[in-house]
Amino acid sequence: MTNTVDTAARPAGAGDGEHEAAGLRERLRLSEARQTLQRFMDEGKVAPAASRQALAILCADDPFTVCFADGTRSSAAQAFRDFLEAQPPVVLFGETAPAGAGAPAHGCSRRLLEALGLSDGDMARYGRGREEERGGGFAG
Repeated sequence: MTNTVDTAARPAGAGDGEHEAAGLRERLRLSEARQTLQRFMDEGKVAPAASRQALAILCADDPFTVCFADGTRSSAAQAFRDFLEAQPPVVLFGETAPAGAGAPAHGCSRRLLEALGLSDGDMARYGRGREEERGGGFAG
């Protein structure tokens, strides 16, 4: 006995619609994961070097759950989101100087210089002396 499928009973392209819907769900999940990742990166909670791994976890469509000691359960992706939400910013990628303020060439903050009683001129003068010492000249 052979199994035959009655193609007349099923509308043409019915399988295609299911496949298309699955593709749309996958693209939506990837888009949401990318938006979430970008937010965490903007907040300094994920470094750009770790973005591929973080995206893989956020996109995880794993039926397995993570079980916590208190008895709660969560998907790995949701547990990772919750973990990152609770973290303080680790890395600040943005500009921290006020707009329009050029960074001093010596790299010391204005607050540190003021605390030590130094000026940019002092730093430039002392910096030149260091360069001359390294080059074999005498700082004077």
